[in-house]
Amino acid sequence: MRHSLTALPDEVLQLILQYLDPYGCLALERTARRFTSVANEPAIWRYYCQTLFHYWDRKHDIENKMNQPPSSIDWKAIFVQRHRVDSETTRNLNDILSSQCGRIQKVQSIMNSGYDVKDTLRRHAHAEDDQDDHLARIYYSNTIMDCLSRNMAISEWAKLRDGETVSLERALGCFDLFVSQGYIESLEEVSKMLDAVAEDLSNRNPDLENLSPREKASFIASFLRLNNFTGIAPDREYHSLEHNFLGFALKDQEHNSLPLISASIFCYIARHFGLDAHPCGFPFHVLVIIFPSPGFDMNGHATNGDNAGVPMYMDPFRSGEETCVADLQSQLNLLGASPTEQSTFLGESQTSEIVLRCGRNVMNSVRVILGSEFSKVDIESAGYAGLWSFMLVNPYGRLMEIRRHLPWFMDVFASEFPWDIYLVEKHVLPLFEGLLEFRHLMESLHAIRAADETPKSVRRREDVQKTIKYQVGDVFRHRRYDYTAMIIGWDPECGAGEHWMRRMNIDKLQAGRHQSFYHVHVEDKSVRYVAEENIEVIKPTLSQLPSSLLAIAGKHFKRWDEEERSGSSLVNLVYEEALGVVAAAIDVTVPQFVSESVAIVPGDFVGVGFEIAFLNSYDNEFSNNLVDSLASRMGKPPVIRIGGTSGDSLLFDPNQKENTTCVTSGGDCPNGSDADFILGPSYFDGLKSFANYSFTFQAPLNYPINKTNVLEYVNRAYSVLGSDRVAAIALGNEVAYHGHDNKPKEYVSNAGLMIEYITESLNLTGEDSRIFQVLDMGSSTVDSGSPYTLQDAFEAGLNSNSTVKYAAEHFYQLGGGMNAIKTDMTQLMNHTFTKQKFVNHDSSISYLHENHPDIPYFLSETGSSLVGGFDLSGVFGDCLWSIDFQLYAITRGVARVAGTQRPVASHSLWVPVSGLPDTPGPSVRAPFMAQLFVADFIGKSNETRVTNLMLGRDFLSAYAAYEGTTLKRVALVNLRNWSKSDGTERGNETFSIQVPSNVTSVRVETLSALTGTQARGFDLDPSENITWAGMQFSYKVDDGKGHHTTETSTTVDVKDGEAAVTVWDSGAAIVYF
Repeated sequence: MRHSLTALPDEVLQLILQYLDPYGCLALERTARRFTSVANEPAIWRYYCQTLFHYWDRKHDIENKMNQPPSSIDWKAIFVQRHRVDSETTRNLNDILSSQCGRIQKVQSIMNSGYDVKDTLRRHAHAEDDQDDHLARIYYSNTIMDCLSRNMAISEWAKLRDGETVSLERALGCFDLFVSQGYIESLEEVSKMLDAVAEDLSNRNPDLENLSPREKASFIASFLRLNNFTGIAPDREYHSLEHNFLGFALKDQEHNSLPLISASIFCYIARHFGLDAHPCGFPFHVLVIIFPSPGFDMNGHATNGDNAGVPMYMDPFRSGEETCVADLQSQLNLLGASPTEQSTFLGESQTSEIVLRCGRNVMNSVRVILGSEFSKVDIESAGYAGLWSFMLVNPYGRLMEIRRHLPWFMDVFASEFPWDIYLVEKHVLPLFEGLLEFRHLMESLHAIRAADETPKSVRRREDVQKTIKYQVGDVFRHRRYDYTAMIIGWDPECGAGEHWMRRMNIDKLQAGRHQSFYHVHVEDKSVRYVAEENIEVIKPTLSQLPSSLLAIAGKHFKRWDEEERSGSSLVNLVYEEALGVVAAAIDVTVPQFVSESVAIVPGDFVGVGFEIAFLNSYDNEFSNNLVDSLASRMGKPPVIRIGGTSGDSLLFDPNQKENTTCVTSGGDCPNGSDADFILGPSYFDGLKSFANYSFTFQAPLNYPINKTNVLEYVNRAYSVLGSDRVAAIALGNEVAYHGHDNKPKEYVSNAGLMIEYITESLNLTGEDSRIFQVLDMGSSTVDSGSPYTLQDAFEAGLNSNSTVKYAAEHFYQLGGGMNAIKTDMTQLMNHTFTKQKFVNHDSSISYLHENHPDIPYFLSETGSSLVGGFDLSGVFGDCLWSIDFQLYAITRGVARVAGTQRPVASHSLWVPVSGLPDTPGPSVRAPFMAQLFVADFIGKSNETRVTNLMLGRDFLSAYAAYEGTTLKRVALVNLRNWSKSDGTERGNETFSIQVPSNVTSVRVETLSALTGTQARGFDLDPSENITWAGMQFSYKVDDGKGHHTTETSTTVDVKDGEAAVTVWDSGAAIVYF
């Protein structure tokens, strides 16, 4: 008897089909019409969906579908859709591995499919060793899954920010989703672990429900303590990073957690058993507050009416005992908390407040452990989670805090998590719409996308490769520190900055700095720079590699060569030979065009300033020549500011013959700005100098206001200059340092009186009365925000009569002089430090941009250091800092920077006269060259736009200048500290600049000092000469007019769309297209 498959009942066929894969089922369907129905049976395709796919995006509502009759759902269509996602994800992943271009877009395409892609990524994350790209496939699959997890977390926090209800355990579980794969995979997993704890408690204590609320709370807390779900073991470091993560605390066998996490665990379990428990945001230590049910107290006794009894407090981190509220109130009294503050501290905390507090705890732990210990939790990912919590969960009313963290957030995102760019565009960018930061963010995001989409050129170094002992991909053990690492690049000799080499004692190594140095990725995930003599190559098998090193190997290598026992075939090919080398050149991605939304730089951005009491010292041909030399490079003549500390205390004597008399007893006379000065009529002859330039002059502001003195000074200055040469009248200097109560309303009141006196005396009405520059806030005031800010003053009515023309603040990079000049110079010549210091000014700029867009923001007094000596503030290192600072200030929205000076100040641009103590003059000082460099970079078109080309380096920066919207110039600044007096070889940095397609060569002009950062200029020592574009400026040689000393202009040919420009350490250059 013949048996045929067609004769079998459908039920049997369905069982058989479950042993086939879906492709076998489809093949069976095509063999005979008899199988069409059974091969399309929904139950079969539900089975395939259920067994082959474990992760489902929420859009499927898969749990609900699984509970419905199979026939009611088109399961085959669902499977086909999932199959399509699998194929598209695999294709995009293959493209990521095969090409460095457009990876961000490919990652985004994968992410667009949602959580469905996780099945596919997990499969690729377990690639077999025999696959040609198994290391890279594993690394990028896990990287995208990490991105997927962050997407889930960020979406949850966004709901919280938008006012949607998010449970505490889900909100805190989001932090776990940021850290490495393997702890928790979903927020539901956190809830399941907590439910398991509650179930265990219930099973072991079936009579728990019979206890009163107070007894129940204590019992739960004691149970959690006894089973180590709360608190920290005595031998553990309190600030260990993993103690901040709810999921980690639940999943780790030791269950250590900070008070905030312990309190959150308790609250979940307590609510499971009917208690109304919430975190309580007590200062320095999160507690728990438990409210009784309406109409009852915590002992379960009925109260009068519906009034609830008094809540109880607990500290589950420390014990299972109730915490006495009187003790808590006593602690708050000691802290000086007001009754309102005490009510807040002892009340229920909102979920968003707990998330923010957890974010701060994470950031604090990151700061504590950096460089000090190995962490079970990835440090960079944890810090990134903390920054995201600040960005998203902070209420809009705390925009200042968001702004304060924005530069740090952008640096971490751009350098470590560029795949999240679409998340930044979706969730962070809209926060700043209409604000000044919006443009900067748009530029940064555009630059990241442009860099990702630009093909990387291959560079060869065969000429030096033969000197390299070890190869990229080799695994080694450090001879001294015993860690395991993998070589990812090399330099023929140490290419680090001089300061780093001194700090690391490189010259004390046996072979010193002139041996090969290797870029290596260490098992703790850090990237380090190791001398050849410290490398001991080992030959492990793949199974012997540390798991942490294996996890990151795919970032650099496609596969592991088991024969050579090394990483093989670079993922990111930069050099062809020896499998490739970490790029010796810094890739500089320069967009050919810039948006018209980028503000045009004012033609008079570069300014000059004189301390008011010393104006007459600058009334000479030498000073005029220097200002003329600067003006010849600018689109508009520079504005000269005369002001400063001496300006507020000066007095006018119409009978005094001398132009200026110093009357303060003590050491500050006659050259200090803190001295008191009397001016005579001849003082104002100094304003007749610089006839081609306008002035901002300062009206003396003192308390009480001396109206006669104010008008004597203002009227004479205005008369000598004429209205055409008065750019503005400044109302005082560093005004928050004056007054009786130091409140903004006091300054606003006195400024109002001065405006009234001056406009009446000068007969200024209408638009002519809009002539005043206000505030000139001191640098330390801006840094601290105390006693008040620019915003405070404007909100107190500073511009109520619409007479404010400009608003100004002061900027000093370092607060004072230090003993260790090299350490200070490294702090001064540091692009990252400058950015961090500038954050304090961003809020003022943003406030004006949003609320008073017609009032430009100036930095009217600037310098490298308030009291630093001439070996710090008056040298070439100061000049390089000033260039980077001024160009960065342009990109932040500053409309003018004034290089401020008085004859004996160390940061002066030039010394105008002779005979000064410890200040040789007349002389051109090093910082003057920065003004020329910046002016040349901006150009004379009055249509220049400038953008920051973020390099992510502490000691390197780059900026692009566009005329209209077309690229014209790039400035390169190498801030690595080098001085000839150290006796070390001068290093350099090569920048590989992408150029417009029609450009075949570029012209490069350099700023140079042969003796490095301590060069003071030709007038002080001819061997310390400084030149810009081959020009030297000197009192002795050219009386400040400048002259060519050497031809420094060079032409660099473009190869493969790039120009390789080398800049010496402690040097700068402008590349002209």
